[in-house]
Amino acid sequence: MILKDFNISQSANIVEVVDNFQAYINQQARYGVKNYWIEATSSVGSKMDLNGIVNIASAFISNDYLGLSQHPATKKAGIEAIEKYGTGACAAQAIGGYLDIHSELESKIASFTKKSYLCKWNCISGCENERSQIACVASCDA
Repeated sequence: MILKDFNISQSANIVEVVDNFQAYINQQARYGVKNYWIEATSSVGSKMDLNGIVNIASAFISNDYLGLSQHPATKKAGIEAIEKYGTGACAAQAIGGYLDIHSELESKIASFTKKSYLCKWNCISGCENERSQIACVASCDA
């Protein structure tokens, strides 16, 4: 059994898929493989310190696609934003969580992609936001 065996389709019996997935996790445990809840003692990135692993591990799990989360300029900008805005917008953008830094970022991305505007960030989740922004940058014409 391998991880790709767990694609869910409309014809799949979800209870059977869950049971099979649990069997997969049990199989991994029997072989000493720990796929979930591995504790890191470093930031999440392409190289990580993981409990139980002697050497630095190469990691392919991060959403830090460009490796910028640990860049000094990114950290500095994040600290400045926290000092000004707190730790988050605390509201959906449509009802008051749309900050001036969101507009500034949209303008900079539009300029970088040579678009006259950028589709607004009005998605519920970060994942959906990423998908919509990629599609928008690739296709929006103003």
